[in-house]
Amino acid sequence: IVRLGEAAAHGLRDPIEQITPLADVVVRTRTALRRRRDFELADALRDDAAHAGLELRDPSDGTTWHLLTDR
Repeated sequence: IVRLGEAAAHGLRDPIEQITPLADVVVRTRTALRRRRDFELADALRDDAAHAGLELRDPSDGTTWHLLTDR
């Protein structure tokens, strides 16, 4: 009930808005690691992010992220 009252008073926020700043840091860090050719650490970061519910993808135009929904 308290959370409903807070939502009524302040509005609801999209979870993507909340996670975007952190996800952007993770993507920038992974990109920097890959540029340095530190693939072991870059892959470990990707795996840790996945365990936390953030999937990192590496298409040819740069790393992107998506929230994992099957958690």
